[in-house]
Amino acid sequence: PPNSTLVMDVCQQGASFAWAACTDSRILRSSDGGSSWSEIVAGLPQVNYRALDFFDALHGYAVGKRQGFYPTTAWTSDGGLNWNATYWTGMYDIGDVDALDAQTAIACTTNDIWRTTNHGVNWTTVPTAPYYDFFAADFVDAQNGWAVGYDLLRTGDGGQSWSHLSASAVALRDVSFDVGRGEVVAL
Repeated sequence: PPNSTLVMDVCQQGASFAWAACTDSRILRSSDGGSSWSEIVAGLPQVNYRALDFFDALHGYAVGKRQGFYPTTAWTSDGGLNWNATYWTGMYDIGDVDALDAQTAIACTTNDIWRTTNHGVNWTTVPTAPYYDFFAADFVDAQNGWAVGYDLLRTGDGGQSWSHLSASAVALRDVSFDVGRGEVVAL
């Protein structure tokens, strides 16, 4: 990506395809393993992108910082060549997204966890009360995942419900499941 761009997240599918979420309202795409990048503009709203994730080489999601009162999610079903935006009312910044399958994704916001089951057309808030401020989620499969912020939550039903594991004295900004060790690592 160009040197003037702040890249917030990168997602790779296979050896060829990769996408980069940028704070200057751009998503970049590579089809040659990252040797060259092109800007994607079709259907993308002007959002400071924070994260993106692809389930496969075609189906992906991008999320970012709200613009005024309107947080935005974007989704694609053609490998990121064209994007569709969904706008929301409310004071939310969306910090992370994790694609569970071609239709389902989880997004972490400053207030809630959101879930879509229709490829990003609609999102619903998943009850986590009294816990809030989530920054990242990671799933090992379509059912099992974790979310972090000022708390550590776990789901075993694809993000439909969450159970509280522990509270943190500091904000946990990222989470990852280490398959080789069978451990959850929160940063």
